[in-house]
Amino acid sequence: MSKKQEKIEAKKAMNSNKVLIKYFSAKEMKDVDPDNHIIEVKFAAYGMPDSDRDILIKGCFSKSISERGPESSTNRKIAFLWQHDMHDPIGKILKLEERDDGAYATVRLSNFDAVPNAKRAYFQLKDGDINQFSFGFSYVWDKIEYDEESDTFIVKEVKLYEISVVTLGANELTEYIGELENEDEIKSYLKEILIKDKNKFNKIKQIIVDIEAEPEQAGQPPLTLNQGNMFEKLAKLSENEKND
Repeated sequence: MSKKQEKIEAKKAMNSNKVLIKYFSAKEMKDVDPDNHIIEVKFAAYGMPDSDRDILIKGCFSKSISERGPESSTNRKIAFLWQHDMHDPIGKILKLEERDDGAYATVRLSNFDAVPNAKRAYFQLKDGDINQFSFGFSYVWDKIEYDEESDTFIVKEVKLYEISVVTLGANELTEYIGELENEDEIKSYLKEILIKDKNKFNKIKQIIVDIEAEPEQAGQPPLTLNQGNMFEKLAKLSENEKND
């Protein structure tokens, strides 16, 4: 087996049979029609390596858009969600478009009275309180190539399931946790999340697992200072919470 095949097989072993998530800054949001709460968001960028060493290329969403986009005939269309919660859709995707620099969605947010999180998302995005979008997807393994020179995966196709407004992406969460002074503060922070939002607590645990599973890349800076020690503590603490 060649090195290229080994790299892809290793990635496949870690990421098969599950929905994955990628994060992207919400700075590209445009308020297209304020009266009807229609927004345009850039939810993915092309041509740049991300934290998974993936480079998405234009066309990677085309099959998903054709099969499950807003103009498709299926009832299982790509969803627009609050915090990746399939029980909390907050808008209808009117258009999905791939441009040279990335993928864009035009979304009409749901009625603010009937769906409070739609209103929350709209105003918090405008105010800058929320600054992340992310999308749920799975790889199409025969549409991925490994480039040895740049140590990146060229992703030609993914299956796109949903686009979400999210409070904290993986990097932002890591930076926030990195500011906590000691183990007691970390534990207190985790307990508070567990009490208030068990789903978020479980997402934190998954982020820890995902980061621990990533091979170290030569020359790549850590997400935060002392990242290894920090995430070892978090992994241990989250396991303790599960057992309490």
